[in-house]
Amino acid sequence: MFQYFSYGFLFIFLAFLAYQDFLYRKIPNRLMLYGFIISLVLKIPVCNGIWEIIAYPLIPFFLLLPVWFLHGIGAADIKLFCIISLYLNPEKLLICIFNSFILGAVFGILILICGRLGQSHHLIQKIIMKRSVPMAVCIFVATVYCMA
Repeated sequence: MFQYFSYGFLFIFLAFLAYQDFLYRKIPNRLMLYGFIISLVLKIPVCNGIWEIIAYPLIPFFLLLPVWFLHGIGAADIKLFCIISLYLNPEKLLICIFNSFILGAVFGILILICGRLGQSHHLIQKIIMKRSVPMAVCIFVATVYCMA
């Protein structure tokens, strides 16, 4: 029962951050900090040891740090994956990261196609102007898929 509550929190938290990222192209650090603290509190009763709480967030951090250095992903996206790592085991986390990048590529291609056709919605025109993909949306979809 408690696990469903924590998954519910993650779902609502990710949905809000995806909305925030899509509209404003910014995820506030304060929200990330609150989400990480709440996730830690929810994880402590069900973890198999302190090792999970310490080691699991380090997996996406060190895995995605080189991608951040190459400007392939934002720092907020890495922090978001660190929060998600408290809910998914390492195998599902890697699948989630992979699926997020695939969805991001598809989303980017669709944005380019809509921009070339000239028939894009004003929100898509905003994204085209920023020249980036709101990855929190892709991370949300991939995480929901991996949680199922």
